[in-house]
Amino acid sequence: MTRTADWSDWLAAVGTELTVHPDERWMLATCTDAVETGGWRSWELTFRAPAGRGQGTYVLDVPGAGEQAVFVVPTAAADDATTLTATFVVAADPTPGGPA
Repeated sequence: MTRTADWSDWLAAVGTELTVHPDERWMLATCTDAVETGGWRSWELTFRAPAGRGQGTYVLDVPGAGEQAVFVVPTAAADDATTLTATFVVAADPTPGGPA
């Protein structure tokens, strides 16, 4: 099953290693609280990825939602890992099952 993951899907996956296609694993480290304002809902995710991963769009498999294309930017680097951040802004009341 593939559908657009919402905030609750990401929150439930915190602490989980997600498959990044084609054959990599990233830890979903954090998911901020969702904030609603002006008809929009936003939140931020951080991932712990292998060292050297750069800005770009990656396909991650989110439990219960399936494959998700996510744009990330590097926000920290260490010898053994890169911290990547993704920010989501969606309509505060999207049509169930429709695009977020």
